[in-house]
Amino acid sequence: MRYRNSIIFALSIIGFYVLFWVLNQQNFYVQDGATIINQGKERALKNRDIAFAEGKTKIMYIGNSKILSGFVPSLFDSLGNNRTYSINYAMGGQDLENVFYQVAKSEIKPDILVLQRPWVKEISKSLENQEKLLTMDKLIPFRNYIRNVFLFMGRAKTNGYSLNEFYQISKQSCEDMINNRGYYFIASQALYPDAKLPADYQLVGDDTSKFEPHQIHTEGPIFEKINQWATENKVHVLIGMDFMRRLEAPIGEKSFILNREVLADYPYLHVLDGAPYVRLENEYFSDPVHLNPTGARLFTQSLHASIGETIQQIAQ
Repeated sequence: MRYRNSIIFALSIIGFYVLFWVLNQQNFYVQDGATIINQGKERALKNRDIAFAEGKTKIMYIGNSKILSGFVPSLFDSLGNNRTYSINYAMGGQDLENVFYQVAKSEIKPDILVLQRPWVKEISKSLENQEKLLTMDKLIPFRNYIRNVFLFMGRAKTNGYSLNEFYQISKQSCEDMINNRGYYFIASQALYPDAKLPADYQLVGDDTSKFEPHQIHTEGPIFEKINQWATENKVHVLIGMDFMRRLEAPIGEKSFILNREVLADYPYLHVLDGAPYVRLENEYFSDPVHLNPTGARLFTQSLHASIGETIQQIAQ
């Protein structure tokens, strides 16, 4: 009898898992926007809905939500006469290091991997927690399903849509991201009309004198992982650039130029010869952190002007 009960219990657990796994898969867009975009991007690359074009230099840009809403692949490629084919693989709510780990575990092999910033020296608690959550999502992908359903219903009502209308809007947002090769404008966080910050907008914490310049570390587990992966797969890793609001960024960019010499002994690791960030006016931001579409185009143009020649040299 006890053996029979154990079997029934085990089958119940398996049935419960399968049921919610199916419900979660069939109702993928009943999630928060960031999860839809992140997981949608991951699925799109796995299913080849976003894929590199053969015969061109393959470029992938990784980082957090700033790059997600700031790098426009099609524009970047057009500025180089379409000799490159770029993908925006930035993820909202995730640090650059965790996005890199996802790329390293996948079959994705770009020719050039562009980083939003230099890697950190040590694995922080934040990185460990993000890694645990990502692992949990893969083991139990439906763990937030019931919560997501209720939140979805609340957001649909708040925005004045029926459940079906809001579901289709969420689905279209993900499809637009895929069609744009990973670029996504975060319209839901825009604070002002026309998605433009006022010219005098400034946060209380903005202080250009406290800006901490990034450093390039050639020791520690993250550096070792990046260097090993780049060398084994013959992928050139390029520390690219970020952007900041003019009122939060320091004026003396030259004092924050990264030291290129520290990477002289690592043939697959590179850094830009210039300031590691672009200072942009408030009108190009939709909120204090993310760019509006006009700002994204301006940043992409600035990025190409800074790394276009480096990419050509690497491609040769």
